[in-house]
Amino acid sequence: MFSLIILSLAAVAQLTSGYPFEVPTAACVDMTPKGPGHNNAAPQNSKVPFDFALQKNSISNSETVEFSINQKPGGPTFAGFMVQARAGNSPTPIGTFQPKGDNARTVTCSAENDTGSHNSPDSKTSTTLIWTPPTNFKGSVTFYATVAETKLKFWTRQKAATLTVK
Repeated sequence: MFSLIILSLAAVAQLTSGYPFEVPTAACVDMTPKGPGHNNAAPQNSKVPFDFALQKNSISNSETVEFSINQKPGGPTFAGFMVQARAGNSPTPIGTFQPKGDNARTVTCSAENDTGSHNSPDSKTSTTLIWTPPTNFKGSVTFYATVAETKLKFWTRQKAATLTVK
């Protein structure tokens, strides 16, 4: 009986803790937060209060690049995020991400590890992911980010940075 109570409490904690740890398939294309607590909230139309940064603007196909989301000086922290790299006007993410540090993880939308995401609802001042281009890919890649300050206050599919892969 005690084990059943503990399992029930853990399930309730997961549902109420905030930012879901699974990215719903529908969120993979429009990058809009979904799930418990988001209450179909609309994204913010204001300027994003976070900085996005690429380690480099151009890499060769055999290199990797770091992508970061950072709190602006005096700005809010963020609790959740989702990052994808896309070629052209394609809604499909390309390449793979690898977390750098302990506040990120990867998820699968179209291919394994093609999307970066948060791994907890804890407040963050920054996060960094390492991106690897697909084998033999050459061209321009745009990094898109959704960043959530809270469950109901988020900026969706922001054009964060552009990278050239040679």
